Amino acid sequence: MSYLGGGLTTNLRYLIASAHAKDLSAISPESAASGHVILKSNTFFKVLDIYKIGEKTQIFLLEIPENTVDFFSGTTSDIEADITKKAKESFELKMNSAPIAELQTLDWKERTQFPIGMNDKGEFFYGKNTP
Repeated sequence: MSYLGGGLTTNLRYLIASAHAKDLSAISPESAASGHVILKSNTFFKVLDIYKIGEKTQIFLLEIPENTVDFFSGTTSDIEADITKKAKESFELKMNSAPIAELQTLDWKERTQFPIGMNDKGEFFYGKNTP
């Protein structure tokens, strides 16, 4: 994922709130240019919001620790409401702005083409079809 925010070239954006993203800029200049950050594999998320404006959609996710999945699935907080409001405002401002050029390369698009939470076969991780 990238910490850079710009306009959309497709109709969908995932926005992830995380305190644990690792910046890869120290590893490679390409990562610095694209704002490339990663999360550990098997990261869990809570969907805070699905926001649609016209044909464009932003799905806002909060990274949560695995041992808090049950807790977060049944509660909401003022903090979640506050960051969701800020996420909506950011989407409104950026959705029609120019896309970030470094995020339009073939390499970047190939890195980010598969849906979050699915393997290469389109099967959900940790879903009902997972043994």
